[in-house]
Amino acid sequence: MQSMTGFGRASGENQRLRVEVSIRTVNHRHLDVTVRVPEELRELESSVRKVVAESLTRGRVEIRVDVLYLNSDEPELEVEEAAVASLRAMIDRLADKGLINSELSFIDLLKVPGTVRTSSSSTTFESEDAQLLNQTVGGALEGVVAARQTEGRNLRGVLERLGGELSAVVSAVEAEWLGVTADLPERLRARVDEVLEATAAPLDETRLAQEVAILAERGDVREELDRLRSHLEHFGDLVGGEGQAVGKRLDFLAQEIFRELSTLAAKFRDPEAVQRVIDGKLVCEQIREQVQNIE
Repeated sequence: MQSMTGFGRASGENQRLRVEVSIRTVNHRHLDVTVRVPEELRELESSVRKVVAESLTRGRVEIRVDVLYLNSDEPELEVEEAAVASLRAMIDRLADKGLINSELSFIDLLKVPGTVRTSSSSTTFESEDAQLLNQTVGGALEGVVAARQTEGRNLRGVLERLGGELSAVVSAVEAEWLGVTADLPERLRARVDEVLEATAAPLDETRLAQEVAILAERGDVREELDRLRSHLEHFGDLVGGEGQAVGKRLDFLAQEIFRELSTLAAKFRDPEAVQRVIDGKLVCEQIREQVQNIE
């Protein structure tokens, strides 16, 4: 079991450049990958996404890639002479009108977009550089997976505790239901006797048996309790198993458990039993909150 929250960082370098990668992951229903890379690496985004998809199945993944070129090649300067000439002519016209100073330095050219450009062979990304990038992404992912596994172990302990609490609630609810069902004929007879004493009417044993059967059927929650037991058993298997991508299945099971508890609350008439079911729903809500962070 893994959480969807994690962070990892890695770096690597060859003779030409140094690559630094940081990866952060948070909750998300699906795998959503955002890659921030320098412009010259834009074409390598797909390969980075592929590396991530091999290790993660769910979560929002934010990847930042920084590249530092290590070679000492001096950049080549390219000057747009036509643009500089137009700029010079405009400055001269304004200077003749006394509006500005006519001086124009190279520093001034650097402030004008497009007049001076730099180029260097060092920014060319080679195949070995792409391999280094993927290896560094993989190294950062190892840190992410380790963090997610650590958090997953913590979540497993929480879910095991909550699952135990919910099983105890179901057992208590079942015991109370069995007690109420067993006492139903006697309680109903006592109520009928009170009415008959006031009216002096004879007791119809057949009718009494029919009414008991109808009330017992209306309050029969055996199917709901059996389904709850089955869901909780499956829940325990998933939590204690070795599978990683179980978050969606646990979320679905938690919804089914909550639905069965709601049905129980609607069928019960005994206030204590209803309160126990409500306690179970509160525990189930805690489970649903926790499973949202499981991959």
